[in-house]
Amino acid sequence: NTRITGADYSHHLTFDWEAPFRQQRLTEIVLDRGHHDLSSMRAAQMDVYSLAFARLKPLMIAIAKEAGDADAAVLARLEAWDAMMRADLAEPLIFTAWLRETIKGIWSDDLGLAFDRFFDSQATALIRLLEGRASSRNWCDNQATPETEICSRVVSDALRSALADLESRYGDDRTRWMWGSAHFALGEHRPFGLLPVIGSFFNVTVPSAGGDYTLNRGKVDFAAETPFVNGYGSSYRAIYDFADLNRSLYIQPTGQSGNPFSPLYRTFVDRWAKGEYIQIPTRRDEVNAVALGIWRLAPD
Repeated sequence: NTRITGADYSHHLTFDWEAPFRQQRLTEIVLDRGHHDLSSMRAAQMDVYSLAFARLKPLMIAIAKEAGDADAAVLARLEAWDAMMRADLAEPLIFTAWLRETIKGIWSDDLGLAFDRFFDSQATALIRLLEGRASSRNWCDNQATPETEICSRVVSDALRSALADLESRYGDDRTRWMWGSAHFALGEHRPFGLLPVIGSFFNVTVPSAGGDYTLNRGKVDFAAETPFVNGYGSSYRAIYDFADLNRSLYIQPTGQSGNPFSPLYRTFVDRWAKGEYIQIPTRRDEVNAVALGIWRLAPD
């Protein structure tokens, strides 16, 4: 959903474009390569490098350091992080929580009732602000206070708030924090998954990698009660081999059956999270060799 025309295109289409980071990453690892195979396509679909966070990270760290009281150990840890949104790391969780509190601290007072619609990752807007290209007003000043706040103070305070929030959610042992656990993919059954006590029986969940700006997408909802959950991941992946279509690969994040009482209800979820796939044979002898049974539909 990113811009599909150049800046010189003369006809107006919309102002509502997706941020360009995933498109840029796709160009870098897919379109700019001369040759692809099943392996390179699998790598692209599972790519968790966040170009947005790679640009934001040094900006946020530098301005937080200006305040002089930001958590130095956490900043050093984030500086060493490679912007990979891996499930087994704490850094994606810390940075996403910091981004969430920063967005809130900068824009909530200015936007008022409209902030609810704005409350999202907003990497493009924040990059523009921290690079000094959003100078129409002092966005970092909190209009509700008599003091004039500056961005370094807001961003540093946001890091402190983010760490406190993470401790309240996941405990104060930071060695146990992991992005995948907080960012679990939620396959919510409607309507039974919404029921108390028994809802977890119907829902399909799994720790997952990725983020708002990675090709292996895992979009979060900052305004939700559980703001780091992967609520918008890939619902279907396929890689088609036109040299031999029977070698094509497929996966979806739940199972082969939509019946919660079936043993096949969750059979794909772990493979989906790990970037594994299945093949679907089409030749009769191959189908018969792996079939569990046959369904026959007959008129009543």
